[in-house]
Amino acid sequence: MKIIIIRHGDPDYEHDSLTSVGENEAQALAEFLKDMKVDAIFCSPLGRARRTSSYIEKALNIKAEILPWLKEFDGKMNIENNKSHIFWDVLPQTLSENKFLYNPQTWRDSSFFNEKELRKYDEVCSSFDSLLEEFGYEREKNYYKVLDSNRKTLVFVCHFGLESMILSHLFNTSPFSLSQHFIAAPTSMTTLYTEERRKGVAQFRCSEYGSVAHLYIKHKKPSFSGRFCETYDSKERHD
Repeated sequence: MKIIIIRHGDPDYEHDSLTSVGENEAQALAEFLKDMKVDAIFCSPLGRARRTSSYIEKALNIKAEILPWLKEFDGKMNIENNKSHIFWDVLPQTLSENKFLYNPQTWRDSSFFNEKELRKYDEVCSSFDSLLEEFGYEREKNYYKVLDSNRKTLVFVCHFGLESMILSHLFNTSPFSLSQHFIAAPTSMTTLYTEERRKGVAQFRCSEYGSVAHLYIKHKKPSFSGRFCETYDSKERHD
């Protein structure tokens, strides 16, 4: 099985849609995917994801299924001076002082996340597993039991934070490792394949993270959304 996770195009958060740049990114992505064999598309209910998906659906002639649990994970955390931060927006010195956040067993024990946020994480993971089981892969411990070995391709159009959550579940690691040290640019594609090295037992391996090849082909620069300043003296986003 093949899974492709796509982040929505450059966002217009005020209107929960895409900027003009985001529209062009989504169009370039759709053209890139038009000859790919895709078995199903699943999309977040938020406008920026649905708008991105609409280009892909038209190119592939497939209607996406809207799944409420693919909505962005806000995950507000009270960390520095009682200031609220999204979980992928934590200063490095804070993580250094709280190294347990990198641990796949102890990150949940933090008082930074409340029970509501942890339930959301668990809902995303369990819903994702339930969907995979419909396509022949049942979660068992830290791997997947193969009920129906296949080469189907599933596309998920969602959000950066949500993508980090799904990948942390598939990789059996803390979501902070992914959200703090990786960034998926708008309309980027992350591709994963199953590896069934022993009959009936599979894991997912990432062959490509955050690819923006469709933008480079069109000589377009990836959008900055989700990133922070490369150097402190720049005018790019600091906080």
